[in-house]
Amino acid sequence: MLRKGQSILEYMVILAVIIAAVVAGANLMQDSTTQGLTDSTDAMEAATSKFKDQIGGGTGTTP
Repeated sequence: MLRKGQSILEYMVILAVIIAAVVAGANLMQDSTTQGLTDSTDAMEAATSKFKDQIGGGTGTTP
């Protein structure tokens, strides 16, 4: 019985380490994704502004 209890404890420790690694990885991925989306948004805004300057502005609506 002692060996079975020890085995369960070992599996619980391994599971806790795996869960901690997944949570840490998720946080890192969230930061990277957020930064990538921010960079993409900034690039699109800059391109739109440059395009608007080249064609003379406008309201974005058609008559």
